[in-house]
Amino acid sequence: EYDYVSTFMAERFYDHSTFDPADIAIYAKAMALPGRTRGGMEWYRSLAADHAAALEYKKQPLEIPVLGLGGDQRFGAQMVPMLKEFATNVTGGSIARCSHYVADERPDEVAAALIDFLKTN
Repeated sequence: EYDYVSTFMAERFYDHSTFDPADIAIYAKAMALPGRTRGGMEWYRSLAADHAAALEYKKQPLEIPVLGLGGDQRFGAQMVPMLKEFATNVTGGSIARCSHYVADERPDEVAAALIDFLKTN
């Protein structure tokens, strides 16, 4: 699991200084528990069913406030437009200097965005 986790994370970090080998070892140890890696792969196996469900969700978009955040080096610029397909009141956008692991790479910025979102909604 360490090889899988370390490779997966290395490909999806923007700022590699935000994690050290001990952090990756914690993730790998969790993934090594019985059923965890298999369970994690189920997300990918369910993509076809998720797509079918998403087409149904689009028919009645959420009206509640939705916050969408993404790393500017990954999906940040697309988060709000993507979520607007499913909700009418979407805010958020890019978090600078990060990629896939937004909350891990930039926890202070994510926390600030969440607090602001919760205060205003």
